[in-house]
Amino acid sequence: MAQALKPFVCARVRRLLNDAPSYEGWHSNRRPPQVGDGGTIIDVLSSPNLPDRYVVESCLPDGSCLWLADFLEEEIEVDPAPMG
Repeated sequence: MAQALKPFVCARVRRLLNDAPSYEGWHSNRRPPQVGDGGTIIDVLSSPNLPDRYVVESCLPDGSCLWLADFLEEEIEVDPAPMG
């Protein structure tokens, strides 16, 4: 059974539907997310009549944030082989 997109699941960016500035809503990115990047889903934003958005954080080896961005479900997937 496939793992669901939910908080604390490792995810991978599979496609980007918007331009780079659209992924800067948290104003903390060192660079924009790129296809193939991995991160951890840290929250799911739900609102009536709108599609869920998934807040994903990608960290550097020292634990600092590389980027923090919101994605639609079709932009990310569960990462079957997360970096450990």
